[in-house]
Amino acid sequence: MASMRFSIRTLLIITTFVAVSCVALVYSNAFLATYMTTGAFVCCCFGILAASLRHNRPRAFWIGFAVFGSAYFWFSMNEHEIDPRGYGAIVTLQSSDLVVEPRMATTKLLLWLYPYDAGALADASGNFIYGKARYLVEIGHAIFTVLFAVIGGWIGTWLYARETALRS
Repeated sequence: MASMRFSIRTLLIITTFVAVSCVALVYSNAFLATYMTTGAFVCCCFGILAASLRHNRPRAFWIGFAVFGSAYFWFSMNEHEIDPRGYGAIVTLQSSDLVVEPRMATTKLLLWLYPYDAGALADASGNFIYGKARYLVEIGHAIFTVLFAVIGGWIGTWLYARETALRS
């Protein structure tokens, strides 16, 4: 059975990513949301470029990285297209507050993590009223973009190895 091996460089990258993500989630604000979203976008662009320039196994990783990361990034940034004032797809007015129901499971997870007394309120049926949680959701989607991109890269590498083994 093959074991997972990490280089020191990979371990430092993972540790840095986890540390920056935790700080950004705990201290979410407009500044951090802007830079985390920009960083996720740059990662997706880098993945597309690397997929076009690399060959064989690394190319399989970067194709998976670019496809999964870009798809998640696009969907998370367009989740709220129907409602220009907030996030989500279903908008209703209840007691003059905007109530929005998020479509993505990751958005619901991020809102579940957010303390409700600080701006993310839910009514009795589970619909969310967005407040300051907006920045946390944006930061969380940037983090999930990179996570899904890496998972896509691993899937691409696995499919490449499987295809190579079948040809041999």
